[in-house]
Amino acid sequence: MGPAPAHSVQEPIPIYPEGFRPPRPGSAAISRHLSSFPKPPELKSFAAPLLSQWLAGLHVQAPNAIEWWWQEGWGVGPRRLEDSMWFWFESANGWGWVGNPKQRFRLRPGDAVLIPQGAEHMLRQDPGTSSHVIAVHFRASVLDSVDLLDLLGYPIHLEASRYGDLFGSRSVHLAREYGAKPAGWETAMASTIQDLLLTLVHDFAQDFAPRTEKHAHADLPRLLPAMQCIEQNLCDPELSVGRLAHSVHLGEAQFRKLFRRVTGNTPTSYLRVQRTKMACSELISGDASVEQIANLCGFGCPRFFRRVFKDLTGYSPANYRRHGRESGSPIQWQDSPQL
Repeated sequence: MGPAPAHSVQEPIPIYPEGFRPPRPGSAAISRHLSSFPKPPELKSFAAPLLSQWLAGLHVQAPNAIEWWWQEGWGVGPRRLEDSMWFWFESANGWGWVGNPKQRFRLRPGDAVLIPQGAEHMLRQDPGTSSHVIAVHFRASVLDSVDLLDLLGYPIHLEASRYGDLFGSRSVHLAREYGAKPAGWETAMASTIQDLLLTLVHDFAQDFAPRTEKHAHADLPRLLPAMQCIEQNLCDPELSVGRLAHSVHLGEAQFRKLFRRVTGNTPTSYLRVQRTKMACSELISGDASVEQIANLCGFGCPRFFRRVFKDLTGYSPANYRRHGRESGSPIQWQDSPQL
C-alpha cells in the first residue's frame, strides 16, 4: 500500500471586527478606524463650533445631593429656585410640571425631572403613595453667567423607559459623596454632574428643545470674544471695560447694555466676582499673603481686595483661608440646603 495522500493545510482567514484594518506585517496590534464610530445626534439649532465654544466655558458647582423619603401627601411647589436641580425617583407614582402648569407629566419609578435655574415647578404624589427620591442641586453655567439647561433647552421629564439608569446610579453616587464628604468630594460631584449633562448632549440631542424666539442668549456668541479676553487677562489690573468693548467692536455704552442683557450683570461686577473666585482658590491652595493674592488676582490694592472679598463671600480673606483649610474644602458662597 502506498503512502497516504498529502492534504494541503490552509491557514485560517482572520475575521476582524467592523472598523478594524488588517494589521501590517509584523504589527502586534491594530487600531480601529476613527471614522467607524457612529456619529452622535447634533443639536440642530446650534452650529458645532459654537456649541463647542460654549461647552468649553462650562462651569459646574454642586451645592448638595440629598436622599429623601417622601411620606404620603408630600410634594414640592409651585416654587422657583436660584440653582438648577434634578429629582430622581427610585419609587414614585405621581405627576408634575416645569415651566407650564398646563403641560403635566406622569411620574413613574426610575424617572428623573431636570429643572433649569429659576424655572417654576411643582411635583405631587398620587393619593396613598410614598416615594424614595434623591434631589441633586447644582449650578451649570456657560462663562459663569448663562444657565446651560435654559440655553440649550434640556429635556425636562426624563422617563426611565428611554433614559435607562442614566440618572439612577449617578444620583446614588452623588448622595453618598455629599453625605460622607471624602477628600475631593466637591470636585467629584461636579465631575459626575458635568458628565451626565454632556452625555445628554452627546446621546440625546434630538430630545432638546432650544428656544425659537429671540432672547438674551442669542447675543452670547457676540459676547464670546470679550469673555475670552476676561479669561486671558483676569490677572491684569489694567483690564478695562473700554478694552472689553473694543474686543467686540462696540462703544462702551453699547457694550455695557449687551453685557447686562446676556449675563444679568455689569462688566465691572462680573470681573470682581471672577477675581474673587480666583482669590478663593489661591487662599485655600497656596501660601501667598493677602497682599500678594490681591496683586495676583488683578485687584491691585489690598484694601480694595479685602472690601470686595468680604462683600461677596461674607468672610475676610484671612477668615476664609482659616475656615476653608479647617473644613478641607472651599466655602460655598450660598450653602443653604434645599429640597
